[in-house]
Amino acid sequence: DEVVDFEEMRGKNKYNREIAHKRLERLGAKTIEMARDYISGVSYDGLYLWANGDFVSGNIHWELKRTNEAVDVVESVDHWGDPVASVFDQLATAFKRLHVVVAPGNHGRNSEKPPAKGAVQSSFDWLLMRNVWRALRSDDRFTWNMPTSLDVRETQYEHRGLMQHGDDFQGGDQIAGAVRPVMMGDYRTLVAEIVDGEPYNQMLVGHFHQYTTLPRATINGSLKG
Repeated sequence: DEVVDFEEMRGKNKYNREIAHKRLERLGAKTIEMARDYISGVSYDGLYLWANGDFVSGNIHWELKRTNEAVDVVESVDHWGDPVASVFDQLATAFKRLHVVVAPGNHGRNSEKPPAKGAVQSSFDWLLMRNVWRALRSDDRFTWNMPTSLDVRETQYEHRGLMQHGDDFQGGDQIAGAVRPVMMGDYRTLVAEIVDGEPYNQMLVGHFHQYTTLPRATINGSLKG
């Protein structure tokens, strides 16, 4: 529900709720098209959907609170539950099974600063996905991984993934962009996980809103672009 004004951006970008609906629907359709028409010789047991936070624009900055499409982030959560559930249903129909892995982002928090405790349960991202889960929970095509930890672990075909939003990764610059903080965050996290006896193969990060693949990490893209 963030709004990007066309005139303010000198005609280079535009974003609003109408565009978000179109992109969400296109994401579902193109995911199916890619798997069905462009990757041949593969049979699918189902689809993993890694939902890595910042589902709502939120109120963490004064200018966002003033310019978002919704009156308040509560309205955003109420509005987007059904459209998201509809796309999830579309994907489950195409792939027979859909496993949804969820981590909240920093935009969805309901406080000015990140909380140390209860960060997941106090997030509007978490509430939105709980609403989607509630709409689909009776459908046995769906399985869910929505822990109350900010770190979400998931094993897919013996490939161990660790998903976290990544808003605490520091050290970016104008040249390397998101690459440096994500690679440093991945390295430090992996060392800690090895010490704990829980090493992973792949880190999945959100936050930076630009699709990027690194040797051991993947950064989510964003509907906003």
